[in-house]
Amino acid sequence: MTAYLATNCKPPLLETTQTIRVAGRIDSGLANESFVLIKKQPNLMLFTIDRKTHQITFGVHGDKVWRRVRIPNRDDEFINIEGDEVYTWKSQARFYDRIIQAHLGDGSILNIEPSDWENIDCLKVKLKDGDGDRVDIYIDPLTMHPLAEEQYRDNGAVQQTKFSDYRDIDGMPIPFNMVTTVDGEVLNRIELESAALNTGIMSRLFEVPDSLL
Repeated sequence: MTAYLATNCKPPLLETTQTIRVAGRIDSGLANESFVLIKKQPNLMLFTIDRKTHQITFGVHGDKVWRRVRIPNRDDEFINIEGDEVYTWKSQARFYDRIIQAHLGDGSILNIEPSDWENIDCLKVKLKDGDGDRVDIYIDPLTMHPLAEEQYRDNGAVQQTKFSDYRDIDGMPIPFNMVTTVDGEVLNRIELESAALNTGIMSRLFEVPDSLL
């Protein structure tokens, strides 16, 4: 764990990193759209996707999840997100990766063992995340970067995400390429164009809009 933290989030970063902002494109197979994702400690998130004719923003503020649709020359439309979708967005608001979150007490590491991933020798970290889901994470022992993670869902499905093209952002390695599949079918491909730490954003921007209170 010491080697992993030293590579992926050195102790000073754990204490000083308050926000992460990334921007890029997400390809769902049906559309290729630009997005901006901002996370703020401990559990705040704004995810804005640009669909050319309008923008959709999902906000997470603790246990609350909301959505805003912004269309030029029209009033913004807001709704509260409910049901299973709340769980999905709260999980996305996780600030660090699952191993670091478990180290910080949000989840627990169950086992670490030698393994292989696509013919690459690696370490497999088995853990239970803060939501109670079982996750296997494959780590390159040379770089200490996650190669992939497999999340086992209650319905028996397996969601897999592959990580590549790591770049150092102010001391924190961030993958600029991610591919997510569910039971082998591609769900989306994400390519980042930029990333930054501690860009500064007010917490009130994440709050549930007054019209939904």
